[in-house]
Amino acid sequence: MADPTDEDLEQIMRAGLAGRAGQVDTDVPIRVNRPRSRGWVLPAAAAAAVGILIVAALVLPGANVPVPPSDDRTLVANPPVPSNWRLESWHGVQVSVPPDWGWGGAPTPDHGGRSGTGDLLDCGTAAYRSADGNPTQDTARPYVGRPVMMTDACSVIQGQNFPQPKAPYVWLGAAIEPGTRDLGGGWKQTTIEAGGSTVTVATRDDSLSEQILATVKPNPGTDCEAEFNGPRVSDFTVAEPSTMSVCAYRRSENAPGFKLQYATEVDAEASRKFLAAVDAAPKLQCIDTYTDEWVVLRIHGEGGKTQIIAVDTADCVGVHTSKGTAELNVATVSPWAVDGIPAYVIGPRDTSGTPGLSDYFRGMLG
Repeated sequence: MADPTDEDLEQIMRAGLAGRAGQVDTDVPIRVNRPRSRGWVLPAAAAAAVGILIVAALVLPGANVPVPPSDDRTLVANPPVPSNWRLESWHGVQVSVPPDWGWGGAPTPDHGGRSGTGDLLDCGTAAYRSADGNPTQDTARPYVGRPVMMTDACSVIQGQNFPQPKAPYVWLGAAIEPGTRDLGGGWKQTTIEAGGSTVTVATRDDSLSEQILATVKPNPGTDCEAEFNGPRVSDFTVAEPSTMSVCAYRRSENAPGFKLQYATEVDAEASRKFLAAVDAAPKLQCIDTYTDEWVVLRIHGEGGKTQIIAVDTADCVGVHTSKGTAELNVATVSPWAVDGIPAYVIGPRDTSGTPGLSDYFRGMLG
């Protein structure tokens, strides 16, 4: 049999995507109105939308999306990547990192009257969650950072003169010009553009840096969309869940819709616990929701069906399904608020009536 052409492969991929889309019922919208800004949050870096040529699109387990044709061109050398490395997604880009790295912040733009200077703010460029999800504040721990505030005790990085690190890091979405900088002491910082964003790697090990940069790809191959205009929940419940994708979004400051902040996945047991907790939780009454953040849960079940549930942690706080809104409590949160979720998703303003709930989210600042 002749090898398939690029056109054949494209048709296979389109058919697969169309089939997957047909398995998701999205006929029940959640009304989303104008944003109510949380004034202390700084916008994400506006990086130039320059794509990179890649080897293949990576798919999260259970995503059932065909891999597009490979391309033999890469930006860097392509040393083998260990199979246990962890996938990290941000806006339109994804990258893999060692599994023991934590989560934290990355430099954010300085909008304090210095427009055009190129200065950035350090509002927590360190690990604030360890790989097992525990809170920490450790500059000597390798980590993945995103341009969000881990603390409101910020300092200015003037002229992008970055300090010498104490541990390797990957920054996603930092407003840093592409290129390589010598940070002293054997540390090098390399920034590339991909998927409309940036990836910055700092290490003293050129081989490690090459391994990480070789995994950089545009994001839309994962089970979490890079952006969307608002959640629509499914009008059915999967009978026997297999896995659940956890997709955290925040309203974009520079464009309509919501941008992907973080993505992870939990197993069948956690998915079953979550669905049972939602059924048992008290139900709430909500008319509208004005949230700036959503966590979209994609629960995969038998027959390739995917149930979509949305979580609002800001305004109409609760777990939104077609049957109503369930209370946000430890039982309805703990199965999916794992890995980097507590580092990046802002929790409800008032958790005094729900002991333990604040442990699963990033706190309010300012």
